[in-house]
Amino acid sequence: MAHRIEVTTRENLVDPRGAGLVNRAKEEFGIQIDCARVVDVYSIDLDLNEEQLRGLCGEVLADPVAEISTIGGPILRDWDYWIEVGFRPGVTDNVGLTASEVVADFLNLPNTNERTVFTATAYALKGNLSPKEVEQLAKGMLANDLIEEARIHDRSELEVD
Repeated sequence: MAHRIEVTTRENLVDPRGAGLVNRAKEEFGIQIDCARVVDVYSIDLDLNEEQLRGLCGEVLADPVAEISTIGGPILRDWDYWIEVGFRPGVTDNVGLTASEVVADFLNLPNTNERTVFTATAYALKGNLSPKEVEQLAKGMLANDLIEEARIHDRSELEVD
């Protein structure tokens, strides 16, 4: 069974990657974003119990001082568009490979070369953005179309409270 863990900067701290995205969108594309938050997404393809997942969230995949994490998501609720960027099939996910090794070590699993963690980066955007502007950001700034694919969702599509 696959598990999804989402990690992001604590709300009381500045999200430097989100702030950088806001600045770049304005400078390079003339697109005004009110707020952007970046979320690291880990999909773990192992049969894990709740205790193991909590351990991964609190001790391995997130910095408990600067970040928050959630199992199953969604970690953020205040956004208008969610862009999730992940590697295309066949492209090496180096962070996922490293995370697979770390997860195996943390859980004392047999040492295998099998990849069990897949990563993506999500961008939660807030603002009066048009679908065309969001697509322009996704394809022109957030994803390298040769090796990555971007999935764009608006708030109503994912029905987040």
